[in-house]
Amino acid sequence: MFTIKTYDELTKDELYKILQLRINVFVVEQETYYEDLDDHDQQALHLMHMVDNKLLAYARMLPPGEIFEEASFGRIITAPETRGTGLGKKMMKTIMHTIYTEWGNPPIFIQAQDYLTDFYHSFGFVPVSETYTYECLPHRDMLYSPLTEDLSNEGLNALSTGNSELSKKRERGNTNMAKFKGKGVVVAGLIAGAAGYLRKKENRDKVLDMVGMAKEKVTDFANTQKENLSNQKEAEAESLQDTAKAAAGSSDLKIEENEMVSEGAQTTVQYYNEKQDDKVQESDDKKE
Repeated sequence: MFTIKTYDELTKDELYKILQLRINVFVVEQETYYEDLDDHDQQALHLMHMVDNKLLAYARMLPPGEIFEEASFGRIITAPETRGTGLGKKMMKTIMHTIYTEWGNPPIFIQAQDYLTDFYHSFGFVPVSETYTYECLPHRDMLYSPLTEDLSNEGLNALSTGNSELSKKRERGNTNMAKFKGKGVVVAGLIAGAAGYLRKKENRDKVLDMVGMAKEKVTDFANTQKENLSNQKEAEAESLQDTAKAAAGSSDLKIEENEMVSEGAQTTVQYYNEKQDDKVQESDDKKE
């Protein structure tokens, strides 16, 4: 049903039909203006569906490192007369299988038109960006992250029935599948989302700017709190000093001190006199 060729294997007629379909759909039908000939066709694998010498479906697949670190695919087209027939799903099954067999089951990164997000999600792709305009149309970055364990061809064939069936196939053949369930799936999705977002330099620069601004705010806040605390300590110290000075200069305090000294002296003298009286009494007793 599908033919897959390298750029060098394409005939002139096939290349002409490919470019013709890409222009008819992307430029004429969708009214977009973009650089279609981007020097990546030469390294791509080209998927074609021909019927009676007419190209009805097309896609190109790119190896890891060609445009992104991950493998990728794009320029996916189905002719108007084939839409709604399930041809797109069959083409996706073939694309996923080809990438798996040709490049060893790598992660796959795509820039998907926004209205196709649910379609790609059914094949295991997760959105990793907000919607943005690319080539005149709304797009979202999406990432497919395969398990590290090998999948059988049987499991890949389940792609034609949608992602849920593929997930069941993975789970049956993978004893470590439990770690991808529940919260693990959420965490994995967040990590994949962050990695996909930071893949673009402009996003990395934006995050660094935000971190720098946050650092400045935290530093300013810390300095302000430190200054306030220092001022508070100084105020408390001055208040204590004022209180001490006021107490030291109080006439009441002096009166109390004089009374204490006077009372202490009287007590000492009384104690001495009592001792002297005791000694005199002892001496008189001895004489008798």
